[in-house]
Amino acid sequence: MTLTVGLALLTLGLVIGALGTIIGVGSGWLHVPLLMILFKFSPQDAIGTSLGVISMNTMAGSFLYAMQKKIDFNFAKRLALAALPGATVGPFIVRQYTATGFSLAFSLFLFFLAYYLHSMRDWVFNTSHVVLKDKMSLTMANGKTIKYSTNIEVGVIGTFIIGFLSNLLGIGGGVIHVPFLITLLRVPPHVAVATSHFILFISSTIGTLIFILMGHVSLDFMMAIGIGTILGAIIGAGLSSKISDKGIRTILAAVVTVVAIHMLYTSIFGGP
Repeated sequence: MTLTVGLALLTLGLVIGALGTIIGVGSGWLHVPLLMILFKFSPQDAIGTSLGVISMNTMAGSFLYAMQKKIDFNFAKRLALAALPGATVGPFIVRQYTATGFSLAFSLFLFFLAYYLHSMRDWVFNTSHVVLKDKMSLTMANGKTIKYSTNIEVGVIGTFIIGFLSNLLGIGGGVIHVPFLITLLRVPPHVAVATSHFILFISSTIGTLIFILMGHVSLDFMMAIGIGTILGAIIGAGLSSKISDKGIRTILAAVVTVVAIHMLYTSIFGGP
């Protein structure tokens, strides 16, 4: 890798990390299509490298959240176990992908994501309600105690499904998992983001190790984008209260739509 490419990847990671942090949906869903479009990665290499970047980013984030005591470890350890099947089995399924089939499937996911970013409607999880029978309590570093009711069984089932699908796409899953925790399971937003972050760190790290053993992780790309993403997340956290959330989401939804159209066109007609 040349110095120019390295700096470009660092900048790319910084921008993606900042935008993902500002709107609170992470950035894994952008790594895969950009690696495939800009650097001609195979689906397997793009997914493996993306999970590596996600692992780096969530490791840094989980450390900060743990210092703030925002992670509900009692809840997280149960949900993390549900995410492990997707992390361990997913890479073996990914090996069977073809570039055309994956581009088509991922483009459809991006169209859905663009709609979600633009509307931010959680109708997917509002279609049903669950019995909140499990009482949870968490005392944060600032001394504030948060008490809430949830449903651990539904959380385990949902995390299993989301974890499996997210590992098959290399997107991490926070963009789906966080709304799931907040809307359906009624987990307080700050606790949901921090707890989901930690679960994602566990699952993405295991998935990354398996992809490395399979030879589907570009370590130089992973490190360059990963470092940029971590720096971007720090910048995004500082800018989040100063920039219009709706404006950023609208712009990002437009960008995602363009990427989705490109991947859909490629899957149907071929081309660069």
